[in-house]
Amino acid sequence: MIMKVLITGKGGQLAWELERLVPRKNIELICLGQNELDITDEQAVMKLILNCKPDLVINAAAYTAVDNAENNSQIAYAVNECGIKYLAQACKKINSRILHVSTDFIFDGFKNLPYQTNDIANPLNVYGASKLAGENALISILPNASVIVR
Repeated sequence: MIMKVLITGKGGQLAWELERLVPRKNIELICLGQNELDITDEQAVMKLILNCKPDLVINAAAYTAVDNAENNSQIAYAVNECGIKYLAQACKKINSRILHVSTDFIFDGFKNLPYQTNDIANPLNVYGASKLAGENALISILPNASVIVR
């Protein structure tokens, strides 16, 4: 059986590496960049996911300009929170799963040891807060069908 995998964020470094590394045996790989799928467009996301029906979505799309996010919070939240929320809502309709790439910026950096999955998030900037908001949206929509990688 062939597994259909959709990677968002084509054109970015992470999506490029994932596209290069994902084995092709028994996997149909679809990589889309912002020009093919604007994840901030709820209707476009729903239409694409319902038509494509991926078994797994790997969300590598993000607004990653940490410093610029302070002055462009609306864009940061649109991509980092709403984008994953729209992907999750669409995936829920087709019983698909999501692997979401987040960031260590959801933590304040004051801990002397490596952070654990149960550590309390405390972002210090808009970028981290927008990524945390995306994580929370994903968990609330797909609690048992999602993985968050930091």
